Amino acid sequence: MVQSPDPRDNEIVKVFHFIKWGRADYIAARTLLLSGLLVQGAGLANTAIEKFLKAQCVQMGVASGKTHDVGTLYTLVRSQAAAFALNEGFLRAINKAYQFRYPDDLEIGFNISLNQAKLLAELDRSIFEIANRFQFRDNDRVLLIDQSALKKEPRYEERNIVANPAEKNLLFDQPSQSYDFRNMVPIFFEANYLSPSVPDDGYFDMEGLTIGPNSGFILGQPRGEGKMFLANLF
Repeated sequence: MVQSPDPRDNEIVKVFHFIKWGRADYIAARTLLLSGLLVQGAGLANTAIEKFLKAQCVQMGVASGKTHDVGTLYTLVRSQAAAFALNEGFLRAINKAYQFRYPDDLEIGFNISLNQAKLLAELDRSIFEIANRFQFRDNDRVLLIDQSALKKEPRYEERNIVANPAEKNLLFDQPSQSYDFRNMVPIFFEANYLSPSVPDDGYFDMEGLTIGPNSGFILGQPRGEGKMFLANLF
């Protein structure tokens, strides 16, 4: 007699697929962020966390639909796991970066401010928080998702304060790349600049290129005297 497949087996396969894809996007996001490509890295950070959260939804039996909005997915997961905690400001920031896929569709006034060190730290913290929640039961055994493969990946270790907590001060105290953007149709303004240091305050809701006194712009991230500053108008 042929035994019917256990529906749980299909769910486990889906979870592992989402995790595998999420890991690949995670390493790709770190690679871009380490290279100073902040918009591209933050956009891939969004897809990485999206896949990890969708894996959580499958494991919990929660329908996630086709959404790419990590804030929506996080709300779904939190509805089943109240102790689960991610930085919602960070989720909003990477979701905004994801919208850069179609820059000609950005609404008037759309703006964003990103910093390399803060993005790296919060991405690593978020993936660690999500990945540690995966487990399956095999009779009396609890099986955890094996994350050891990441530890063999050099791009995972570099400037990772979760893997190497002692590097936290070094990451935030040394200069890091920053990027601001504002849509003032028909003109887009952007600024690429170096921040001498940034606080590890978990705050990601700063505006990019705020209009200040005398019609000048105020940057969202710290900028020290004598540091590189480049503003592009296109």
